[in-house]
Amino acid sequence: RDIHHSERILNGELILRGVYADLREDSPQQSFGPLMYYMIAGSLLLAPNDYWYPLMPSVLVMVLNLLAVWLCYRFGKEFFSEFVGLAAAALFAFSSWFIVHVSSYGSNPNYLPPFIMAFVYCLAKVIVKKEDKFLLPSFIALALATQLHLSSLMVFPFLIVALLIWRRDLLKKTVFYKALCITAVLYIPYIIYIIQPNSWVSLFTFASARYPSRFITVVLQSLGIPILY
Repeated sequence: RDIHHSERILNGELILRGVYADLREDSPQQSFGPLMYYMIAGSLLLAPNDYWYPLMPSVLVMVLNLLAVWLCYRFGKEFFSEFVGLAAAALFAFSSWFIVHVSSYGSNPNYLPPFIMAFVYCLAKVIVKKEDKFLLPSFIALALATQLHLSSLMVFPFLIVALLIWRRDLLKKTVFYKALCITAVLYIPYIIYIIQPNSWVSLFTFASARYPSRFITVVLQSLGIPILY
């Protein structure tokens, strides 16, 4: 699915909508933009031969999640200690859930970790160290995450609460509104698509869908024990 739609970009087609649920053009959208397909298209261009071509999305996920582990280490070291950074990065990298469900294959939620870690790191810079220049990178990281999977929307309440409790003063600064305006630019392709007649229906279909799961599976996964099926 992902390679098929990414190849459309390599063939000169402009994709504006969110991630497709399947090969159908009218399939439900799983994100607020097409970032993932452009990332995959770039990785396909780097394939050294035909053998590696279908594996490039997985290679991209591996590289991005290595970056996420490094950001986890950097966050722990800078805000706590060297030991905390190393321990957090090790727990992150060797987590059975992370290995089986996130870093081993290409799927749109699996591209999220580096963007979420970048958001957390930059937001901590803003709140803890009062470095307002990191507000824009934190907004951009979260905006890009929403172009990969809608589960990233769960971070928005945390962002709002954190700013209202610890950095309400930002609402009176131009840096806050500049960050909002610049971040909004990232959604222009998706907005162009969504204003087309009936295009919003595919997003609503995905957002309102319910997928059944066995109780034991939910319990084990909540404890960090990976379940493949």
